[in-house]
Amino acid sequence: MLYVESPSRLAATAVPKYRPDCAAAAPRVLAAALAVGIIITAPVAAAVATTAAIASLTRSVRLRGVWAA
Repeated sequence: MLYVESPSRLAATAVPKYRPDCAAAAPRVLAAALAVGIIITAPVAAAVATTAAIASLTRSVRLRGVWAA
């Protein structure tokens, strides 16, 4: 049996070994938005529709992952 490294799972690109100084010095996006005064809101209509659709499914259907089309 011959073992070959997978080209899709390179160990060198999986996780950075260190955090560069420029990344540590960069401001966080949320902190920058709050400093400027931008208000971030979630879409209420999408949340209500999704919650209602999930609540209408029975527990066994949710556990099996069977969704009505």
